[in-house]
Amino acid sequence: MHSAWTLVTLLLASSAPTVLGGKCNAPREAGENNNCLGGSYNDCVARNNQLCTGECFGQPAGGASAPCYTGCTTRNQQYCAGYCMKISNCDDCIKSLKAMGAAGSDEQHKETCSQEGKRCPRTCREILLANKSPLVISIGLTGLTLYPAANVDKMFHWHSLPAEIRCMILETLTAHKGTATLASVSNEWRAFIEHRTFSHIRLHPACLDHLEQLNDHYKGQIKHLWLNIQLEGYTCRSCRKRESLTLSYSIARIVREAITRLFSILTTWRQPLTLELNVYCPSDSQHWFKNSYFGAPGEDKFECQIPSGDPIHDPDHGWFGGNVTEAPPDDALRRPFGSSELRFRESLPLVNAVTKFVLRRQCRQQFRPEILRHIWSRLPNLEEICYEPWQLHMSVEQQHSDMGRVRLPSRILGGLTAMRSRTLEHISVAFMIDAHHFFDSCQPSWRWPRLKTLTLTARGIAKANVHRTNKLFQTAAQLALNMPKLQTLTIWHGERREACAFTYRREHGSICWQGTRDVKLESKTLEAWEKVAVAFAGRLLTVDTKLLMEDITSHGDAVHHLGLHHVVDRVSLQQIRIENRVSWL
Repeated sequence: MHSAWTLVTLLLASSAPTVLGGKCNAPREAGENNNCLGGSYNDCVARNNQLCTGECFGQPAGGASAPCYTGCTTRNQQYCAGYCMKISNCDDCIKSLKAMGAAGSDEQHKETCSQEGKRCPRTCREILLANKSPLVISIGLTGLTLYPAANVDKMFHWHSLPAEIRCMILETLTAHKGTATLASVSNEWRAFIEHRTFSHIRLHPACLDHLEQLNDHYKGQIKHLWLNIQLEGYTCRSCRKRESLTLSYSIARIVREAITRLFSILTTWRQPLTLELNVYCPSDSQHWFKNSYFGAPGEDKFECQIPSGDPIHDPDHGWFGGNVTEAPPDDALRRPFGSSELRFRESLPLVNAVTKFVLRRQCRQQFRPEILRHIWSRLPNLEEICYEPWQLHMSVEQQHSDMGRVRLPSRILGGLTAMRSRTLEHISVAFMIDAHHFFDSCQPSWRWPRLKTLTLTARGIAKANVHRTNKLFQTAAQLALNMPKLQTLTIWHGERREACAFTYRREHGSICWQGTRDVKLESKTLEAWEKVAVAFAGRLLTVDTKLLMEDITSHGDAVHHLGLHHVVDRVSLQQIRIENRVSWL
């Protein structure tokens, strides 16, 4: 029952920051240097350190003492020392560093001056900064190479390059870590690096103080904010046991404090923001779930990393030579899916900035419906919800209805979804409800004036009685006549060795059946959809059939080969397909 997966995506409504200069500001504080292009060393360091905050948000032990943050600010000091002074010799360089208040010992200053001295090879940063010098630019698999041109007449300055080439260069540079110092090269570089550094940020509760200190400029750069809450690890003495009630209360406290603190910070934010929550325990992937994704720091922030080619070998946890030889015990299987005792003692603050809420499948920790309802109620401008819950295994009611490992759709929930759908624009619900229940609950008098896309699952539509399947398609056509803005309607199903989808597209006035099995569409089905095509597309119906021959190992493969990528988060789909390459089922 724990291998079931559900996605719910509801779209509730359809819906230039200022760039800081690349040069130092006018001198205004102690430690200024008149050779700093009209500014000060401290200004240069302060601006670059703002970028370090964003660059190091992903570190689990974020803060001023974290290795990432310290290393980044040290690089900035060294860079600004060379950027903000004319170096004549090593002794003068060290004296200038001390006069400007640069941190470090004499030996460190000597190393800095050696790196920035005139006799040393010029760095990529220095060459690009001096736009008067022509450059040779080489982009290869190993990165970017810049060096002075031997023939001035035949080379180009940075700003003479086409915008597409400049973008390729910046893309190559920002693919690597530690690019904060490059932001001072020019306004264009700063804008690009700031956007890449801040647009998608994953932070841990320890980093929330840094988030609160960001000024309006950097707040405006953040488009996707992912709060990643880490729980305490456990040993092999506990990996076969489910969470104790004491541990559940402890987890609830950690999660409550983190969410409450984040909401209190975001109350003053105004720019549209995507908010994502995740709760993970680093020990989960160290014991039974070695090929699973949990959103831990070792995983990329917003990409799905492919596992290494080395086969997993841990016989104590059911892994032998890359194969699963033993399924996790039931209590071990339940452990990552802890049912949180989360309660909010006081109402969360209102956050107007959040327009999209994300809770992906990698978050196994379960949030009860009443908790999610409260969180969503404190987001008054919420337009979109991407919710990918796992089966609520701790519920007595659900244990009674879900006797096996596969989630059974709820007829009541299907009816409620149908009722609420009349005010929505986009709906995609997978496996939690069944299309039969949805359409059976709809009344002939209902209207969907805003609905543009509707995507539902129906278990066994390829295996079931052909007449029953056609009856479902006919009912869908009758109700589609009450959806004047409907662009696409899809009824699909996917599991191991099976994938199928029935799709109506208004643009082409067409219906299409594709799947691993063929289903004969009855004449009544064709007549029903002919009326829809004529009414909204103004053309006769086009019918297409496609037989899939691909190997379907999971519902993730079904989504991929059916082309239904909109029904699940992009990274989640990659995770599903990779995790199901090796399975104990």
